[in-house]
Amino acid sequence: HSGIMQQTPKWSPDGRYLAFAAVLDAPSSDIYLYDTQESEVQRLTNRSDGVILVDWSPDGKYIIIQEIEASVTVSSVEVVTKTVQLLYATDSDSLQSIPFWLDNQRFIAFRGEFDPLIGARDLRYVNLKSGTNQIIFDGQYIAHVSYDPINEVFVIFEVGSEGYDRGNYLVSLNNDNEIYLEEKGPPYIYMTYLDWDENTGLFISGPTCEEDSSDVVASDHFGNLQCIPNPSLTSAPVENPSYPAPNEEWTASVQEGLWLETGDEPAVQVSNETAGEVVWCPDSSCFFFTAGQKNNTWTLYHVSPPDLTTTTVAEGIRVLGDFQWLGAE
Repeated sequence: HSGIMQQTPKWSPDGRYLAFAAVLDAPSSDIYLYDTQESEVQRLTNRSDGVILVDWSPDGKYIIIQEIEASVTVSSVEVVTKTVQLLYATDSDSLQSIPFWLDNQRFIAFRGEFDPLIGARDLRYVNLKSGTNQIIFDGQYIAHVSYDPINEVFVIFEVGSEGYDRGNYLVSLNNDNEIYLEEKGPPYIYMTYLDWDENTGLFISGPTCEEDSSDVVASDHFGNLQCIPNPSLTSAPVENPSYPAPNEEWTASVQEGLWLETGDEPAVQVSNETAGEVVWCPDSSCFFFTAGQKNNTWTLYHVSPPDLTTTTVAEGIRVLGDFQWLGAE
């Protein structure tokens, strides 16, 4: 399956482990963990089918994987015990994605892409603790999803498919936090996405109100529309990406250029270019980083701390993939 060739290693939330899928000591693709503290690789799964890595749970206790044969199955792996739990099986070979977690135990999954021309399909609620799952919206061209964490309500924009007209739909949790109730329509606010705003506690749309062009259309978690003064939509604070060395002595961070931090000492600038990705050498003696150029290409650099000697490894890279350390050579 083409998806097997699109593996991307994923760091654990605390930055200690790197999870990756590989064919190493078995005839199948399995999930492995590289422990930066112990400098060792451990095998997490022993499956008969090819395994694809999906995501970590926010607390780092679980890894979500999927296997592809005639169809796709999705499972969780408990990192400490290596226990594998089947979460659900699909009736197609389309890969599953996780747009966001609701908490450490619950997440939303779908197949496809949030793109009006492609469309995500079959939005699914999954609960690791109870082992339950349910498709909460079976539209075929889902282009946008916003979530109200206070009332546990989703607003889903459907481009238009069999059974669903174009527009926004409400999907809300009931009191037992297990079964979702669909409110299928008719859809409201037909032509625009809605985004949750934590300051107002409302879903906010882009279009202005007819009565006052300075106001915007908003919806509560029941789908009731109103006009409100245009707020500054809140968003999660943007954190500067940081890349700790395996020995934890240094940390490379991206903030108006690339910087190297050492303990409590002031950060030293490595480059005034904005790094796209940083990969440390396993022994912490060096790291590589990529930087975008004005001609839409990328340059790969090599840096040796602590003197920060920087050399150019490759220029004119037009297609940037995910860099991985394969060995000393």
